[in-house]
Amino acid sequence: MVISSRTKNTALWCVISTYVLCLPYAIWVFNALIDRLSLPVARWVPVVVIALLIVCYFLFCRWQRRGYHFITVIVPGALLALLALVLQSNPIKHIHLPEYAFLGLLIWLAQGRPKTILSYLSIWSTVVLLGIFDELHQGWHPERYFGWRDIVINGIGGLFGVLLIRAFSDNEEHCSLWPKRDTKLNNSVLTTWIVITVASLSVSLIYLLKVQEAGQFHSVFPSAIVMINALLTLTGVVLLFRVSSNLIRVPMLVLCINHLTVLVLALNRTAFL
Repeated sequence: MVISSRTKNTALWCVISTYVLCLPYAIWVFNALIDRLSLPVARWVPVVVIALLIVCYFLFCRWQRRGYHFITVIVPGALLALLALVLQSNPIKHIHLPEYAFLGLLIWLAQGRPKTILSYLSIWSTVVLLGIFDELHQGWHPERYFGWRDIVINGIGGLFGVLLIRAFSDNEEHCSLWPKRDTKLNNSVLTTWIVITVASLSVSLIYLLKVQEAGQFHSVFPSAIVMINALLTLTGVVLLFRVSSNLIRVPMLVLCINHLTVLVLALNRTAFL
C-alpha cells in the first residue's frame, strides 16, 4: 500500500501538534530522571544529548570527507549551547535545547525537506513562535511560570536544530528572501501584516510578564491591545487563504494561534496569576 505525500504531510503535522501540546509536560520526564539518577547527574542529560549530536556530525563529516566543514556547525552550536546555559541556570530548563532542536527537524520534514534560505528562516521562525505558544500555554498551569529566558532558550534550541538540518543537508539552493510574487496577494501587504503582528505579540508578552508580577489582569493589560490582537487575528485568517507558499503560511498560522491564545488569556483573566 502506497501512502500519498499528502497523507504523510498531514500525519507529520498531527505529530508536531501533539508534540507541542505535550511540551509543558516534559518536566515530568525530567523529574523522573532526577528521581532515578539524582539531580547532579540528570542535569547533564540535555548537555550530553547536544554533545552527542555534535559528535555525530563530526563523524558524518569525516565519513563524507567534507574536510573542515564541521567547524561551521560545531563552533556556532557549542556557542549557542553555552549561551543557553549562561542565560538559564535552572538545569530543568536546559531540556528545552534538544526539545526544540527536534521540533525544528519535525517541521523541516513536514515541509518536504526544503534546502533554501527561506525554508531555514521559516523553520526557525515557526519554532520560535511555537516556543512562545508553549510558554503561553503554561499560563493555565498554576505550578508553572512564563519567562522571557525560556522563550530565548526555545529559540536557541530551534536555531541549533536548523544548524544541524543545514549541516546534514546538501548545498542550499539559491532563493530570494520572499518567494516569487503571488498573484493572489501583494508581498508588501503580507510584510506589513507580519511586522505589525510580531510587534503586537512582543508588546503583549511584555504586558503578560507585568501581569504575572502584579498578580492581576485589571489595570495592567490594556484593553486596546486585546482589540488589536483580535483584529490582527481576523485579518491573519483572511490572509492565510491568499498565501500559496507553506513556508510563509505556517509561521503566519502559528502567529495567529499565539494571538488567539493571548486573547483567551485576556478574556479568562485568571490564568498567569
